[in-house]
Amino acid sequence: DDDSDEEEQEENQMQQTTVSQSVPPTKEKNKYSKCPERLASLRSAHNLFCETIPTNYDQAVISEEKENWYNAMKSELKSLEEHNVFEIVPRKDSQNVIPLKWIFKIKPTEQGPLYKARLVAQGFKQETSNENSYAPVVSYANIRSTIAYAARNNHPLFQFDVRTAFLNGFLDEEVYVKFPPGFQPENNDSVLKLKKSLYGLRSSPKNWYEHFKQILENFGLNQSLYDPCLFFNKQIVLAIYVDDGLITGKQENIKAFSDYLKSHLTFEIKIAHSFLGINIERKENFYVINSSTYIEKINEALKLDQMKPYHVPISTSFVYDPQATIDTSLPYRQLVGILNHLSITTRPDLSFATSFFSRFLNRPTNQLYKAALKSLTYVFQTRTCGLSYHCTEKFFGYTDATFSENCQFGYIIFTNGAIEWVSKRSSTAHLSSNDAEICALSEGFRSVMRITNILREIDPQFVEIPVLQTDSLGIVKTLENGNLSNKLRHINIANLIVLQAVRNNEVQIEWIPGEHQLADGLTKAVPQNKIQDLLKSLDLSSLK
Repeated sequence: DDDSDEEEQEENQMQQTTVSQSVPPTKEKNKYSKCPERLASLRSAHNLFCETIPTNYDQAVISEEKENWYNAMKSELKSLEEHNVFEIVPRKDSQNVIPLKWIFKIKPTEQGPLYKARLVAQGFKQETSNENSYAPVVSYANIRSTIAYAARNNHPLFQFDVRTAFLNGFLDEEVYVKFPPGFQPENNDSVLKLKKSLYGLRSSPKNWYEHFKQILENFGLNQSLYDPCLFFNKQIVLAIYVDDGLITGKQENIKAFSDYLKSHLTFEIKIAHSFLGINIERKENFYVINSSTYIEKINEALKLDQMKPYHVPISTSFVYDPQATIDTSLPYRQLVGILNHLSITTRPDLSFATSFFSRFLNRPTNQLYKAALKSLTYVFQTRTCGLSYHCTEKFFGYTDATFSENCQFGYIIFTNGAIEWVSKRSSTAHLSSNDAEICALSEGFRSVMRITNILREIDPQFVEIPVLQTDSLGIVKTLENGNLSNKLRHINIANLIVLQAVRNNEVQIEWIPGEHQLADGLTKAVPQNKIQDLLKSLDLSSLK
């Protein structure tokens, strides 16, 4: 009876969490984007916990904080004038004039809320002949590689943020925009001609990246061949993500770089504590990262602390019901988006659950929604867990695969700490477990070689040979002998790259017992004791 009561309470609690149909605000009311209780305004995993802010100029000037918003807009216009972003020119009929829009944001700081206004162009109305607008960002794996490099050399880790970054990029075409809303002149026969990039334009990210890249190369930094947003020389390593950067090296070398950058850009640099939502803490001789702050903000919206505790990302008894009714009104995508963000940043233990839930984004059911919500409850229970990065030369990884109708493979690679991990459904059919295992080994080897190449770029003295571990004794024997049996000769040649690598002594393959297989939890649902072993083996420790 007690168990049935608990299940009934949990059922009622989850039903209360279901999103109600959102009703567009009427014109008589202030059209604010609010963050109500539970899931009523789930928009995305990164905008789940928004403050009450106006969405346009008209709302800003009638809000209770209108003075703060007006000052923020004046500050933004002053910054544009200082950067010499535009000039006033007569309007011609042949010009394609792009409208501008105000974007408002409240940024929490130690001194209190900071009101910010950003003037952006509606770039979707831009007519351009330049179709190449791609601008890269550093991968999360290489963010972790930068942290691992700092741990290995016992170097400090700094982060910096370039202010009004896009305004430093130069345009390679003529662009005309209207005057900012609320600041139009009485004479409507003139427009603004942009001299530099503005937020919202299609080419702005690329223009900024090219400009910043040139500044870094002039300082003497080399661009990585394997990640266009990773720069280094013998003294420092730098990873950039749009206008945010992570830098490590000796203190004096970082200061020299900071002094150089100040002569070209306006930016803020400080000890790294929070980078792209990742908490970073330096202990006595190692670094720890986690996502506890992000999870706490998710909890504020979803009230995860009021739900029944859950101790695994996904239950081993969960069986998907294909006959269940599809309900697209459920915020299932948003829950999976949160899990995905966590799984690719600091939580390898969520990889399989995220991979599984992602298969059903277009056909959510109440069963899947409840299971995803339970996963987030587990996340909250383990919110203080983090990945540790120590000073060690060990370079190893684990690969595993499940042989079934739809094979799932996973791997996790370590050097000073967990650098890269993947849980992925195989895109090809496999005829045997050995077939699936060698494909998983091949995928893990590709990841190992990417990391090896980057490490040897940064530090030519790095000569450690990586070790990949699998629980398939047959595959280990096959690779040791260097000959494929008749049962494996059908394997695609792309997956045999690991065989050639073993022959060339580029990687070592070792067998481990199944109970020590760390990648097991990345290929299927595992019980609580296996999850606990996974957390311990990943060297996940708690931030105090």
